[in-house]
Amino acid sequence: MKKHLCILTFVLLLFALAVNADEPISILLKSPSDGAVITTYEQDFLYGFSEYVDILNCSLIVDDKVEGFRNILIRRTNNKMTIELEAGTHTWFMRCFDTEHSQILSEKRTLTVNVGAEIKEGYEILYNPNGLRSYVFTIAPGQSPVELPAMKGGEDIQIKIGKTVHYLDIIKMGVSGDTNFVEVRDRSAGTIHKMLVPSTFSFDFDKDKTIDIELSLIDVERNVNAYFVVTPYPRTTVEEEEEPEEVTEEPEQQPEEEEVIVVEDEEPVVKPPTPPEPQPGPEKKSNALLILVIIVIALVVIIALYLVLKGRGRVRTIHVGEEDPFSRPKTKKKKHKSSKHDEEWPLIDKKEKFDIIKSVEPKTRR
Repeated sequence: MKKHLCILTFVLLLFALAVNADEPISILLKSPSDGAVITTYEQDFLYGFSEYVDILNCSLIVDDKVEGFRNILIRRTNNKMTIELEAGTHTWFMRCFDTEHSQILSEKRTLTVNVGAEIKEGYEILYNPNGLRSYVFTIAPGQSPVELPAMKGGEDIQIKIGKTVHYLDIIKMGVSGDTNFVEVRDRSAGTIHKMLVPSTFSFDFDKDKTIDIELSLIDVERNVNAYFVVTPYPRTTVEEEEEPEEVTEEPEQQPEEEEVIVVEDEEPVVKPPTPPEPQPGPEKKSNALLILVIIVIALVVIIALYLVLKGRGRVRTIHVGEEDPFSRPKTKKKKHKSSKHDEEWPLIDKKEKFDIIKSVEPKTRR
């Protein structure tokens, strides 16, 4: 019995493998759906595969032309290509090649781009591959406010102005004090707004000093669902109502303008104030005092140096009729090693020696 069971299981495994090998790999198209109508020129095409397979490249074929190509980071699910389409109806499909250079084709679908002069109020819902939604608005003056269903974190609001799409991302929501909050990111400006319940934010996407939309946060339910109201061009109706009021106020201001003219005629009578005479500043006085102080300090220094030198004997007073002892030449002493007599007698000039000899000669003759 055991042998029979083993043989049976082996046969079943071979049969299962054979069945799987016979099934070809197919391309699964996720978005957009067949026959979808979109109101934007830019569109994302999402696709995947029925099994894990090594893919070399994939091409997006629109109206028998290659509009998109990808050869890296091709996964089994959630592969995306984004292209711009012209208005009208288009036929598209995906074509891929595996590592064995086998061609894999998807089913064909149709897509209609409807961006015309007709602008319908409301919004369009796009379902993303991750299960989250995008709410697309094509705004125009005179549209009514639109209340959106419950939005979750990660979903976004797309505002279409001309050919440009502006994104408002719902980042997160929570509790702040006694109320709830939602963080909304303006992707084009790169700013994050923290909206409390209830609050309203205005957005000027194209920087033309005209508010494009007002986003009002009405309620947050269990920190999961946020409820918003989108008001396109909220100031257009207000400006039209204020125009007649401005026209009626203009004639009332005319008498006030005449009074102002009379006041302007009286202005030349007033004499201009005479400019104050320049007064001598304290700079001259301060300079004179500084010079005096410097002179006094110099005199004190000279007197002090004189007294110091005199105390050391280097300065001597010379009276009239006296000779300066320092002006006489110094006498030199001769050094004789042989006689002591020469050492005791100082050096004498030749004239003095002659006088001494004269005085001594008579004494010797006697």
